[in-house]
Amino acid sequence: MRKHLCLPAMVACLLVGAAGTAQAQQKAYSVKISDKIVRMEIQLPDSHSVKVAVHEGEQARITDRELKLDMAFIPVRQDGGVRVRVFRIETHPSGDESMHFVEDIDTKIGDAGYTKKAGGAFTVRVLEVKEPSARSNE
Repeated sequence: MRKHLCLPAMVACLLVGAAGTAQAQQKAYSVKISDKIVRMEIQLPDSHSVKVAVHEGEQARITDRELKLDMAFIPVRQDGGVRVRVFRIETHPSGDESMHFVEDIDTKIGDAGYTKKAGGAFTVRVLEVKEPSARSNE
C-alpha cells in the first residue's frame, strides 16, 4: 500500500519540475499588430545585408556573430512612414531572453535609417508595406 502512495507524489514532483523547466526558456518575442507585411533590408556593421519580411509589429531578429549581438527590428506604420523600433536581445544563463529598447528609427518607404545607439552601425531600409497575398504565407 505504501508503494501506491509514493507513485502519485513522484508524478506530482515530475510535473512540477517539468513545468519549471518549460518556463526556464522564455524567448523574446513581439506581437503582430496587423496583417500588413513589411519588407526590409538590414545592413549589418560588417556591410552584410539581410532581406526580411515580417508582419507589422513582429520582430526581424538579426544575430551579428562578430559583435556577439542579437538585435530585434520591429516595424510599425506611423504618419505615412514606418517607425522601426530597435531592441537588443540579451540571453541569460538560464536560457531566458529579455529585450532592451535601444532606439526608434523613423523612415519612409525606400529611404534608409541608421542606428546611433545599437553598439554597431545597422542600416535599415523599408522596401515596401503590403497586404499579404492570398496564396502565400510569408
